[in-house]
Amino acid sequence: MTELLPILDGRYAAANTLSKKLADNTGNVVWQWISDSSSGVDQASCWGPRLIAAVAAQYPAYTVTRYDWTLSWSSGTAYAVGAIVYSAGNIYTCTGAGTAGATEPTGTGTGISDGGATWAYVSAASVGQYRRPVNVQTGTGSNTLSVYLGAAPGFTIQYCLTNWAAMVQGIPDLWTINHGYNQSEGPSWTPAGGGYSGAWYALLLAVLRRCRAVAPRADVIMCAQPPKRVASSVIAADVTAQAARSQAVAVFAAQEGCALIDAYSAFVNAGVALSTLVSTDGIHPTTAGYDLWLSAAKALFPASGAARALVPARARDRIVIPAAAFGTIQGTIADSYAGQDQYNNRYGHVKSMPNGAVSALSTLIEIPTWWEFLNVTVLWSAAVTTGQVVAQMQTALVNTASTAQFPASGSKQMAGLQSTGLNTGGNFYLAVPAAKAITPSLMVAGYPLSGLQGGPDDVLQLTFARNGTNGSDTAAGALEFHGVILDRLR
Repeated sequence: MTELLPILDGRYAAANTLSKKLADNTGNVVWQWISDSSSGVDQASCWGPRLIAAVAAQYPAYTVTRYDWTLSWSSGTAYAVGAIVYSAGNIYTCTGAGTAGATEPTGTGTGISDGGATWAYVSAASVGQYRRPVNVQTGTGSNTLSVYLGAAPGFTIQYCLTNWAAMVQGIPDLWTINHGYNQSEGPSWTPAGGGYSGAWYALLLAVLRRCRAVAPRADVIMCAQPPKRVASSVIAADVTAQAARSQAVAVFAAQEGCALIDAYSAFVNAGVALSTLVSTDGIHPTTAGYDLWLSAAKALFPASGAARALVPARARDRIVIPAAAFGTIQGTIADSYAGQDQYNNRYGHVKSMPNGAVSALSTLIEIPTWWEFLNVTVLWSAAVTTGQVVAQMQTALVNTASTAQFPASGSKQMAGLQSTGLNTGGNFYLAVPAAKAITPSLMVAGYPLSGLQGGPDDVLQLTFARNGTNGSDTAAGALEFHGVILDRLR
């Protein structure tokens, strides 16, 4: 088994905003979780509270408090003794098991009946539907780290969107998004022609956009949750769907500049039977599984005193689109694969654009929501070692109304891919290197992204073409297209 390798660069980025602020001891810090129950609240072995405690221990000056989310009491729900619910601004614990009746528990004291189960008052809720804070650490200084563990057992990411106002507290310095187990969306992450679609993708994007609207400068950690295994309540299709969702999270995190806890890859590459890491219910990790998940999460938090560089440019500010994501829109373009030639191995999939003809490739790519300008660099090689090729690159924003927007400057435009040739004013003359090698060529500089509408259909269309019929195209062999690099400018 191999890692979940997204097609875009930069899966990992440290939790720099939070870590640097804690290391500098410059003020209060907020860490917000958007999660299902797998991050853990009431189970000692779960990875979430243990990660919080481990991070806290690195910064003894901080007083660290953890607020645990509590589900609302619900009529008709079967409750066991010890269950904890939120009701009428208070927190209650179940002292008599039963199916909840129609009377919502209120007030203080014990022996409070809802008509089915019996409850005892615990306390008033602290904020939102969070319980009284758990004191993780008493610091030596005056600053605090407040962790809002928004873990909703049995619920989907849609629940978090619905309860956003109560779940999200303050202006976070770090977000952790951990969902997937409870989703019904199957393997709908489809990189068709380089564009992305599907209900799971739309939900991830909706949550991320809310996070960045609340705290644009905060880092975001996403979790590719561990695999499921076949059990009495888990069929093979569930296992496949979970793998697809985790793959989607890995690709999404890379594309959107988020850090990634790749628990899925950690489990499948652990070198032990999956039954050692996933319990008999086929879903929840064992103690050993939670230990492994915690280890994968800790890797994102540098040790206290370690160097903390800014988030790497390639993690937040670069997208690599391989040739495989491009489709032919004009001419006859052959596919080559890794291993054909040594110099083709880096990107593994090559599009060969012949001399003597007009040929063009195109793709669609979702642009990260915070980008304002970008450069486009083409990665190419040639089957020959002399001459030059004539090429063009078109960039066009497609907004939610599916309207192409072409700025007046900043892009080399095509008048149209006609057999008689390309727009002469937009031609690039690429000199073939004397030694066969992949060559980067900057073809679009400072392209403005002001046309983005903030919706799920905002994409950038990239079209690369070779005009082998142009008299200035003197390379007798194929132009070998390896892919494109998009770099954010700021």
